[in-house]
Amino acid sequence: MTVELEVASHVVPAKSIEDIAKEATPRIAILGVGGGGSNMVTWMDKKVIGARTVALNSDAQHLTTSKAGSRVLLGYKLCGGLGCGGFPEQGAKAAEESAQEIEQAIGEANLVFVASALGGGTGTGAAPVVAKIAREMGALTIGVVTIPFNVEGTRLTKAKQGLASLVDLCDSVVVIDNNELRTIAGKLPIREAFAVANARVTDFINNITETLSVPGIMNLDFADIKAIMMGGGICAIGFGEGHGGTKVEDAVNRALDNQL
Repeated sequence: MTVELEVASHVVPAKSIEDIAKEATPRIAILGVGGGGSNMVTWMDKKVIGARTVALNSDAQHLTTSKAGSRVLLGYKLCGGLGCGGFPEQGAKAAEESAQEIEQAIGEANLVFVASALGGGTGTGAAPVVAKIAREMGALTIGVVTIPFNVEGTRLTKAKQGLASLVDLCDSVVVIDNNELRTIAGKLPIREAFAVANARVTDFINNITETLSVPGIMNLDFADIKAIMMGGGICAIGFGEGHGGTKVEDAVNRALDNQL
C-alpha cells in the first residue's frame, strides 16, 4: 500500500507504508553521564534494543573502560581528563565547555535518557546540563538516576541538589534509591546489589525502546510515551510478576510493593 499527498495540484511522489513507518520510528539515545552513568550504559551494551548508547565523563581513564557505542570526554580544558574532584560545579562547567560535543552525541534523537549516579561531581553537575541541551534540541528527555545511601551524608546532599535541577530540566526523572535497593537485594555484596540496580534500569529502558522499535502485540507508540512522561516529575520503577487467573492484578500489586 502507498500513500500520496496532493499539494497545490501536484502529487508528491508516493511513499510506501513501510517507508513512512521507518521514518516514524523513534530515534533513541541513552546518555550515561559521569562514572556511575558510564557504568550504566556499559552494563546496557547489547542489552537494549533500538537505542544508541553514549558515555560522557570528565575522567578520561574511566572513559576508556566504557563499552558504550560512543564516548565524550567532558571539559578537557577545565579538567584535563582528570575528573571533577567530586565538585558538581566543576561538572556543570565541564559539560558547558563541551556543549557542542554533547549536541553532536544527541544528534537527531527525539527520545533521550540521561542516566547518572548522583552524588559525585561529573554526574551531579553535568547531567542537568546534558538534559537541558537535549530538551532544547526538542527531545523528550527522561532522567534515570540513583540516589546514595542515607549514610553518605555529603554525597546525599549533593545528590538532592542535582535531583532538584534535573526535575526542572527533564520531562520526567526516574529515581532509584539505594536504600530501597538494599531492601530488595537483601544481603548481597554491594557490587552485586548495584548490578541488580543496573539490571532493573536496563529492563526499564529496554521495555520502552523495544516496544517503540519492534512491532508487536502491545500497541504503545511514541505519542503514548510522550503523554505519559511529559510533565511527569519524579517517577519510580516497580517490578512484579503474576501467574494464573489473577496474574495481571498480582503483577501490579507486586510492582507497587517492589519499587526501587
